[in-house]
Formats: sequence, C-alpha cells, structure tokens
Amino acid sequence: MAYNCWGVLFLEAINYVEHYGLQRKADENGIYESINKMHSWNSKSGPVLIRLQRHSDHHAHSFRPYQILRRFDEAPTLPFEYLHSVFLCTIPPLWYYLVNPKVEALKDLADGKKDIKTRYN
Repeated sequence: MAYNCWGVLFLEAINYVEHYGLQRKADENGIYESINKMHSWNSKSGPVLIRLQRHSDHHAHSFRPYQILRRFDEAPTLPFEYLHSVFLCTIPPLWYYLVNPKVEALKDLADGKKDIKTRYN
C-alpha cells in the first residue's frame, strides 16, 4: 500500500512539474489550440530519467518512440532537472519564486510582448 501511495504521489508531482503554468489559448468559439511544443516543460538532461527532458517532442508528436525524441531549443525549459524540480515543488514558496518568472516570460512571449530571440530568460 505504501509503495502504491508513493508511486501515485511521484507520478502526480512529475505531471505537475511537467505542465506547471503553461496554458493553451482558446479562440472565440472556446476551441483550444492544438497541443504543441510550448505546452510542456523540457528539462536539463539527467542520468536517471532517460529522455524525459524531451517532453515537448512527446507532446508535439505523441506517436514518436522515446528513443528518438528530439530536443526543441525554443521549447520551455525548467531551470533544474526533473528530480530537483519535483523536490522543489514540495516547497511551494521556493518553487513559485524560481519558476513563476519563467512562466510570466512565456506568457509575454505567447502574447507577442517579447520576441522569440530574447527567449524567456
């Protein structure tokens, strides 16, 4: 039972981190834009979570096997590896302090307030 609880908590924490703050736009009819590389966070590479750092390619091309997922340089990238991010999200004030500026910069980019060349740093 404890293993099940731990597994569910870890899975939900990863899901939270991978999509935190990223939103799809809806048109005037309430239809949301297609999921693309800007709707999930990539991460710096880590030895434990193989190819998880290429999460945006998984969203853009869900049929692609994990072995050949590509990196998109223009996709959102977390400031830390996923495992570090999962730990940080358990301390909400620290998580918000570190990640919310990137989320706001991405919203500005999506709204045309920033140029893609400036990225979201």
